[in-house]
Amino acid sequence: MASHAKNGPQRGRFFIQAYFGARFHDGDQIKLAISNKCFSAAVERISIDAVPEGMGRFNRPRNQHLCRLGLARPDHEIWEECMTRTASLGRWGVLALTSVVGAWLGLATAHAEDADKADIDALKKSLAKYQDYTAAVRDLYLSTVGCVYYSGEKIPGSMDYPKGAMGIHFVNVPSVGQKLDPMHPNVLIYEPTKKGLHLVGVEWLVPLTPDVKEPPKLFGQTFMGPMEGHYPLIPKEFVHYDLHAWLDDNPNGMFSPTNPKVKCNKAEFPMLEKPTKMMPGPM
Repeated sequence: MASHAKNGPQRGRFFIQAYFGARFHDGDQIKLAISNKCFSAAVERISIDAVPEGMGRFNRPRNQHLCRLGLARPDHEIWEECMTRTASLGRWGVLALTSVVGAWLGLATAHAEDADKADIDALKKSLAKYQDYTAAVRDLYLSTVGCVYYSGEKIPGSMDYPKGAMGIHFVNVPSVGQKLDPMHPNVLIYEPTKKGLHLVGVEWLVPLTPDVKEPPKLFGQTFMGPMEGHYPLIPKEFVHYDLHAWLDDNPNGMFSPTNPKVKCNKAEFPMLEKPTKMMPGPM
């Protein structure tokens, strides 16, 4: 009987810690607003080693134990009943807490998406003048000429580019390496069409330097990389992170590096590129 009395607190502590993430020491008191008296009795005082053998919990006669009125029962039966109820209530508590946390996270995500959408809408308005590529050239966005596209080939140790195009890149070289500005991307992306060049996306570039301790982020998105430069249009030595954002619809997602709806078949210089090699650095 005495061994059950000593093991009882340990079993109680185990259940409570497992279901509520709390840690106790002998003598600790926990107040839980739960109407089940047995559960309250089980958790209100964990240390019961001092209860005399032959007595119920909290110095009550056995036939008046909080868990159940009736004939006297061995200590281990009382503990098993109390802890079974404790575990059951604990599981319900975890489920309720999970529901609350899930709802809160969903609300937080919705607010974040709304904020990002507002930023994207502002970005699109700020780029309206660059639908005319000559305005981009005047602002020092200079063409790399080739219309880049990918077959979807996967190469170990290289970036994962879904099948699609990146289009023609107009790079503002002086802005590369400066502080990230969500309203002023480093690159404008154009698709060649029968009517001329159409602005379809933008890109930000961050060179990998000793000062970079973690991948950069914009609009809640983590940049891809680090990777080599996109040879042959960019030197391989230009190790960097990048983030694309598509202004037109993209089945792969707004921030995918490629867009299957963008085509290079009207381009003067279509360029099928291999996936860019990944490089060591913060990821």
